Amino acid sequence: MGGRAGRTIREASGLGGPESEALLRLAHHPEHRTTAASLAEELSFHSGSLPRLTARMEEAGLTARHPHPDDRRAVTCWSAPSSHTSRRSPPTWPTRSPRSNT
Repeated sequence: MGGRAGRTIREASGLGGPESEALLRLAHHPEHRTTAASLAEELSFHSGSLPRLTARMEEAGLTARHPHPDDRRAVTCWSAPSSHTSRRSPPTWPTRSPRSNT
């Protein structure tokens, strides 16, 4: 997530780019959860990079990780309920005055 929009989102949420992107990806999955392998693929991460990211996010209370219920080799990641709302107030956007018809 780059450019001005990405910067605005990162500043408003207090999250870094990878954390914001991971939460966005998790939000698109049913029940806000998916396997770590799937999340790594969606983020174009190498399999060794995702555990560090998810560990930081879990420590911050944004995600949780647990063994997959059907596959002992897999890990399930999901966004914590606290991440479903902004950690900080939303940005204040400039408003335009209504145009006068006079």
